[in-house]
Amino acid sequence: MRKHAMYPFERFTEDGKRALTLAQEEAERSHHSYIGTEHLLLGLIRIQSGAAHLAFKELGITEASVRSLVEAAIGRNERVLVDATIPTSRVKTVIEMSFDEARRMGHHEVDTGHILIALALEANGIAAHVLQDLGATAERVVSATERAFGVDESGRGRDRPRGQTSILVPPATDRDINNLMAMLFRPDGRIARLLSSRGLDAATLREQLLRQPDTIRRIADSLNATSVELTAAIQTQDFEHAAQLRDQVSDLMTKLETAESEWLDSLI
Repeated sequence: MRKHAMYPFERFTEDGKRALTLAQEEAERSHHSYIGTEHLLLGLIRIQSGAAHLAFKELGITEASVRSLVEAAIGRNERVLVDATIPTSRVKTVIEMSFDEARRMGHHEVDTGHILIALALEANGIAAHVLQDLGATAERVVSATERAFGVDESGRGRDRPRGQTSILVPPATDRDINNLMAMLFRPDGRIARLLSSRGLDAATLREQLLRQPDTIRRIADSLNATSVELTAAIQTQDFEHAAQLRDQVSDLMTKLETAESEWLDSLI
């Protein structure tokens, strides 16, 4: 992953900020102690303005359809309600990609449209699979969002046919965590206050997040290797082998998300 300078929360448009807030709300509503791409997608589609809203309308995607598929993918979690939620490394990746998209378009702030494109292009998260199941391939999402922004269409996403999986990013680094903390763990923010009420602070949490368990790293390594093999099988049109590998990728993704959420639970 490319490294960027610290990204202050103020670098988001009002709708972009609202999307992050609603993602946290969705996670809390589901009794999850983590913010995943699915929560970010649900947060986006609740916003009734901006480029993402226009793209959703063009693609025929509704909040009800997204919510139904998300619930089918992760189920309803009846654990006790947590007091604070922590973004997953995949959400961190999406945020980084959102800044890349804004910069590519010459925009000075990250809007909902940039986040939506990043969710689609990231490809491995639950949000990307929900979009695909609704017929919104990466190419269609990018095109619709670029039209909503009024920028020239780039053709991005055409190299990501349905079923192709991108390679996961390496484990979060100290710089990556600091970038995310600057946006979501602002000293005056709600998460920081909640952490403080539980005797935690951003610095303590950052150190805990950097000590990712070996179990998660091993699963991520296996997922990376299988993803590479899957991409090669698709490119050589070995579809029988690709089908087997996609099942393995799906199983590893489930294991990784379960292991990550259990680890995040243990931190708070």
